[in-house]
Amino acid sequence: MTAFAGGVFVLPNFVDPIADAALFLTFFDNPVVVTVVIVLWVFYFFIIHWTRRADKMDEEKVPFNQQLELGLLNCWTYSGCPEC
Repeated sequence: MTAFAGGVFVLPNFVDPIADAALFLTFFDNPVVVTVVIVLWVFYFFIIHWTRRADKMDEEKVPFNQQLELGLLNCWTYSGCPEC
């Protein structure tokens, strides 16, 4: 950071969960936004449930000891750097 920007502190936005929840009471004023948010949450939880079930089925196919031997528990991170 430069000396100019080093002394500037921007305060974060205040989050008020009660006021945010009250926005859902305005469903009849703006039903499209509320419906899209609810559909996205339902889709999100469906995907979580589906992936967890798939993980459990995979764990039943290959025992944990074999997973370690086969290297199936490796976590790879790609940084996008071709030289790295």
